[in-house]
Amino acid sequence: MKKTIITALVLFSFLTGCKKNETNNDDAIDHKAELKTEETKTPEAFASLKGEWQYEYSTNDDELPEMLFTLSILNTENGQFEAQYCAVAQKGKKIDCSSNKEINVQGGYKADKVLASFYSFSDSKKTKGEVELEVINKDSIRWTIKKGASFEFYAPTSCILTRVTKTESEDCKDIEVEMGSGRECILKNTDLAKAYSDIIKNKEVEESNYFLSAIPKENKSVSVNKNGLISIDYTITKNKVAISMNYEGGVTEVTLQKIDTTIKKSIYHYAD
Repeated sequence: MKKTIITALVLFSFLTGCKKNETNNDDAIDHKAELKTEETKTPEAFASLKGEWQYEYSTNDDELPEMLFTLSILNTENGQFEAQYCAVAQKGKKIDCSSNKEINVQGGYKADKVLASFYSFSDSKKTKGEVELEVINKDSIRWTIKKGASFEFYAPTSCILTRVTKTESEDCKDIEVEMGSGRECILKNTDLAKAYSDIIKNKEVEESNYFLSAIPKENKSVSVNKNGLISIDYTITKNKVAISMNYEGGVTEVTLQKIDTTIKKSIYHYAD
């Protein structure tokens, strides 16, 4: 009888222990699920960062900035961070950009920072560096490269990017012409050099990545023969830059003209 009671107690303890362990395991699974959810949740500080950000460094009163760096943040949702940068360094002598939409900064969140990998458009896309982004406030982000010295890139090692907001400094209208279309803008608070670099940076015309890094001082023709673009011709006169992009199937004309304290920017597309 005693043996039977002991056996029953042992069996009861074993079954109870299994039940307890199953409960603990379920709690652990639920806890892990909670942690995973927390890890993939976008921090509130990064939720509204989609858009354009810029850093500019100039020395003295030079017309061309020494460094112009832009970051287009494309996705901040579901714990993911995706962006594309464009770096123009050494007063336009070095360009680390792509004329196509291409995510080259990608990562996730850890606490209040973004930890991401990036590749350069000036080197192999297989070689990647590491960058950390930290929100300073709603209009400022700190960019710090943690690893990347082993390959060629022209993004700044460390800088503070500020949010680019649309202003009333650009007044544009669409123009229709025979066998083509165009757009004219009056730009305030800028100059020819800045207006020209913005066309490249903002990819305002296709194949603008084949433009010279800076406005030439005299007339010049550049042979391209890529993507249907045969050549780019520059005509330089006082306070005016005229650029003809000669395609196999037409012409794109870009004109920048200084008028008093403004710049008139015209972009026309003509078919053959």
